[in-house]
Amino acid sequence: MAGRRIALRAAAACLVSLAAGCGTGHLEPGRPATPAAGRVLLPRGYDDSRRYPVVVMLPASNGRADQLLRYYQAPRDAIVVLAAGIGTPEDYRTGERWTRTIERYERQLRADLEALEHERRVDDDHVVLVGFSMGGDLAWALALRNPSLVSGAVIMASRASYRGRQSELRALADRGARFYFTMGEDEERSRIAGNEAARHLLDSEGVEHRYRRVPGGHVRAPADVFAEALDYVLRR
Repeated sequence: MAGRRIALRAAAACLVSLAAGCGTGHLEPGRPATPAAGRVLLPRGYDDSRRYPVVVMLPASNGRADQLLRYYQAPRDAIVVLAAGIGTPEDYRTGERWTRTIERYERQLRADLEALEHERRVDDDHVVLVGFSMGGDLAWALALRNPSLVSGAVIMASRASYRGRQSELRALADRGARFYFTMGEDEERSRIAGNEAARHLLDSEGVEHRYRRVPGGHVRAPADVFAEALDYVLRR
C-alpha cells in the first residue's frame, strides 16, 4: 500500500480539488500537459470514517464519461470518478495518437487517485476502471500499465488492443485483479478477435476474468449484466 501511494505522489501533476477541476494549460512542445481533473460522485450516505472502493468511468468516442450514467445507476457504496474529456476518433486515428491518448488518461488517472488519497478515505485495494468501446480500450490499457493502482476493469464492446509486458500481467495476477468483458453477439469480427486475444493474455498468467455475450451489435451491456460485472470486479 505504501508503495502505491509513493508511486501516485511521484506521478501526480494536479492536486487541486477534483470537484473544481483544473485546466490542461499550455506547455512548450515535448512537455506533457497538466491533466484535467475528473468529477467525483460520493455514495449516498457517505461516511468519512470509512474506506470506499473507487470506480473510474472513461469516455467512449464522441462522448463523455458521465454518459454511462444515462444507462446505469451509479455504483452503490463506492466513490465514482468520471474522467474528464470527450473521446473523439482523432484520439486513435494513428498508433502514435492512440499512445498519446493512453498517456493523457494515465496522467489524469494517477492525479485523480492521488487527490482522492488526500481528500477522501479510499480503499486503494479496490480501484476499478469501466469503459465502453474506446473507453473499454482505455480501461484495458490503463489497467495493464498500472497494476499497482488498478485492481480490475469492466470492458464493454472493446477489442482491447493494447499489448503490454508479461510482467504487468503477472503483477495483476499477484494482486488478484479481475476483468469482466462484454461483447455484442453481432459485433464486428475484428473487435471480437482482439477481445479474445486479450483474454488469452490474461489466461497466460492466470488473471481472473469473465466473458459475456449480450444481444445486439456494438452495444453496452444491459443494466443487469453491468451490475453483475461491477460486483465481480469489486469482489462483492
